Amino acid sequence: MSYISAIAIDFGSTNSGAARIDHFTDGKLTFTTPTLLYADGYYAKDATWFYVHPEMLNSLLNTWDTLDDSDFKILSRVSNQTEHPNIIWGKHFIKENADMISTEHWVSFKYFKMMIYKNIPYKTEQRDYPIEFVVKLFLRILKIDCLNVEKARCKSNITSEQIQWGVTIPSIWSLDNKRLMTRLCEDIFGKHVRILSEPEGPIVAERLHSGVGFVGQCGQISLVIDVGGGTTDICLVEDANCIEIKFNLLASSAGIGIGGNNIDNEFEIYFLKFISSNLVSESGIKYDDLNMSDLKELLLTPYLSDLKNAISFEEAWLNFKHGNTSNFIIPNNYRFWLNETGHKSVAKRIGEILLGDLEFGGDELFQQVFIPIYEKISNNIENFLRKNIVLIEKNRNNTSLVFAGGLSLAYNFRDFIHSRIITLLNYDLKSNLAFGANRTSGSIMASGSIMEGASYILLNRRSIKRRAKTNIFDMFTDIRFDKIKHSYAEKGVTMSLGLINEIANKDIEERGAYSGLVAMPVAIKGEYFTDYSAPFFAKNENQSEIKSVFYSSNEIIIYPFNNTKAKELCEFSVPNESKEGFLCTVDFNESEIGSNMHCYVTRSDTDELAFEENYLISEE
Repeated sequence: MSYISAIAIDFGSTNSGAARIDHFTDGKLTFTTPTLLYADGYYAKDATWFYVHPEMLNSLLNTWDTLDDSDFKILSRVSNQTEHPNIIWGKHFIKENADMISTEHWVSFKYFKMMIYKNIPYKTEQRDYPIEFVVKLFLRILKIDCLNVEKARCKSNITSEQIQWGVTIPSIWSLDNKRLMTRLCEDIFGKHVRILSEPEGPIVAERLHSGVGFVGQCGQISLVIDVGGGTTDICLVEDANCIEIKFNLLASSAGIGIGGNNIDNEFEIYFLKFISSNLVSESGIKYDDLNMSDLKELLLTPYLSDLKNAISFEEAWLNFKHGNTSNFIIPNNYRFWLNETGHKSVAKRIGEILLGDLEFGGDELFQQVFIPIYEKISNNIENFLRKNIVLIEKNRNNTSLVFAGGLSLAYNFRDFIHSRIITLLNYDLKSNLAFGANRTSGSIMASGSIMEGASYILLNRRSIKRRAKTNIFDMFTDIRFDKIKHSYAEKGVTMSLGLINEIANKDIEERGAYSGLVAMPVAIKGEYFTDYSAPFFAKNENQSEIKSVFYSSNEIIIYPFNNTKAKELCEFSVPNESKEGFLCTVDFNESEIGSNMHCYVTRSDTDELAFEENYLISEE
């Protein structure tokens, strides 16, 4: 299938965006620095926060399948001229239309990604919404926005099937989380969507923006720390090629459920305590006697219920958090609101802060709000390094530290983590290593680096090698054992005919396997995945369809069918319409350490796609 462009989607906990490429070389899509569709000059993405008109929401809940994409009237950074919208996405447009949203009772969906991980519904005042519905709706909004860009560029109608899509998912998610996300992505973008890796992408962006380009760095080892809103992912990657960007993934964390959102929560607590400490309300309430929930309900939640106030307050905080302003600039109307609601003593303190008579922030705020979260993230990084120090020391003179994610916009975070890593390596582990921290990426590069790297991986899926967690086998009939031996040798495993016979007998005698169906190795546990392809044919012209099954096992097997040591991984069937047969191809280079297997079948005579599916592989 030839595509007119490739689009990588970064669906984030707090911000989301898309990167597109339409550069061709010799008729094939080729990576160039992508266009970041939702960039605004500083941030590469927009908030994962949208509103839906109640009538549209009712239609979505009851008649999803009958709604055409043209029924979605989206107002966003990409679709910014939409009249009479029924969906509004992005802070700027939410703030601009706050009065209409409030008057017409639009429904808000905000920062919902991690609800997949926690397996909880999205709760609003009106009702609970299944998280699958919310995510699927947001992905559809993204898809429609992106297709509108393609339609405007081509001046013709464009379908989802004409775009090569890629969607990133974090490593912290469980197999069930990933399976759900894969299914939702396929429902929205089509079976040809690719589930992409998050952590390695920033290396590619870092190389390109630092001027290295597509050249590999022989022996280079990169420690990638990707700190988003809800999660932190860590991995070690080694350059595998000196000519072009190709990597071996050496190790990856299972993900850490902590990120920039935790700092937001700590700041809110610190702020409320600071402005109310030792004060009393006009009605005689001692603020110090209140728990944090009640204090927030009294001094902040009602103010933030006004959308304009909420966005202004959040923007002021993010500008300070990411280093755009040296101080947190409290919105002036917050002081007026406090005065009007019986909190004049707090309002007076806010006035002192605004006038500069009382310092708010500085080192105390940094120590109370930022440092505890930095410490937690740092501790997880240190545990990861201790576990993988041997991998790092193999090339102690050629190491680098690569940051990604929203929190990495703050240089004080980078400096803190870099210093802690150097201290750990040189004084605790006595390794005498000096990680050079990337500082070339500007702010937009840092927040968009996952998308840029994902774009490269989308178009160069052989760029990263991963190790299999289990053995994977394809099922064939009447294959000679010498062909099996050759197939294992191609994957770096030496198997004698005697050993193959021994395993085959064990399968039949001890494991109850049926001897008519032979297993061909697709992937070997502990070895790097390699692309796999195999031709297959119908037994006769009268056969209506051809079925095939993939098996997984912790042990090497020869006969998979009915084998107690074999687990059916997935199966597929194609109608027998091709006398020339079919070619089955398996691609593993899409998600973290072998959890994703993309299988597609083409007709040998026309190269037409007959079947395509994503499968998630569980560790045996």
